[in-house]
Amino acid sequence: MRIVSAGEGLVDLVATGSGTYLPVAGGSPLNVATGLRRLGVAAAWLGRRSTGAFGDVLGRHLASEGIDTAFVQMTGAPTSLAVVDFDGGQPRYDFYLEGTTNTGWDGPTPPLAPEDVLHVGFGAVRAHEGALGVVLAALVEREHGQRVITLDPNVRPVAGQRTGALREAIERLVKRSDLVKVSVEDLRALDIDDVEGTAAGWARHALVVLTFGAGGAVAFAREGVRVAIAARPVEVVDAVGAGDATMAGLLAWLADHHALDPERIRALSAAELHAMVDLGVRCASVSCMRTGADPPTRTSLAEFP
Repeated sequence: MRIVSAGEGLVDLVATGSGTYLPVAGGSPLNVATGLRRLGVAAAWLGRRSTGAFGDVLGRHLASEGIDTAFVQMTGAPTSLAVVDFDGGQPRYDFYLEGTTNTGWDGPTPPLAPEDVLHVGFGAVRAHEGALGVVLAALVEREHGQRVITLDPNVRPVAGQRTGALREAIERLVKRSDLVKVSVEDLRALDIDDVEGTAAGWARHALVVLTFGAGGAVAFAREGVRVAIAARPVEVVDAVGAGDATMAGLLAWLADHHALDPERIRALSAAELHAMVDLGVRCASVSCMRTGADPPTRTSLAEFP
């Protein structure tokens, strides 16, 4: 079994506090693949990588983390960049995307193996427009019913964003997914005020984990099952990649418990949901204690019970 994490990869230029920026491999799906590998789960990244210098940053990261590159498409386009500054520990992003790796895709996506799990993440790439966004949405449609599909909308405020169209696209994807991880910030960026009501509504189609940052997370399952987990109290260095660490933790728990199966996900008990979300929250807490998207290993988790 291998989890194929599909979507954007980019270089985060993370503010160091001394007027300089540190280039770090990033992008939600790539971060999830990294988190899975550090937790001992086989993972591949499906995305585009530049042949330029910033593309080499991604290449070295993929190699060092042991991420399968069978689905990586090479391109001469420049690497997408995200400049990351901080406001009270919370990341603030400026994206540089036009004409870059994440605004194109060449040809169809390659076939997945029968046992592969598909995780799709968005972010600066939007689910309703642009070559990569359209390809990812089509990939979910193609693979629905063939394998487990998990989704992180990871909505980022982008100038000129058509919120209504994006919300409709995400809701279509939710209906094709087995597990959805979504944050309060994601839903508010979609102009949704009733975040818990929306998550509970989405739970008619998928298991939904709604994250509240320092407020922990809540799982919404079918038949009105609701399980809340408190966040661990930590000194936050920054929250870059915390949601991706959560997603990796959720998927790793399912892999550990042989539960990466649509029927098994639907049948999770309240105790199992509690354990799954608790691992995700712990992963996010450890990540928040570090600079940049730096998900934990099993060893570092053991030191943070």
